[in-house]
Amino acid sequence: MIECYNAFSGARQRLLSPMIARTMSAMAANKDLISFAGASITYMRSICLDEYDLFYSYFSTGENQL
Repeated sequence: MIECYNAFSGARQRLLSPMIARTMSAMAANKDLISFAGASITYMRSICLDEYDLFYSYFSTGENQL
């Protein structure tokens, strides 16, 4: 099962990393540090919650691997 977790995580990382990097770069163009921090936290939180939901739509266990 660990191989399945690793394959899933690797595929998601390859898909998400470029998108997250682009979005964070675009947000960094904002010179207001407070609004950048708030937007970044909100964005990363939404990514984490979406990935959590997606993980559990495929797997019923694996909290430590997630």
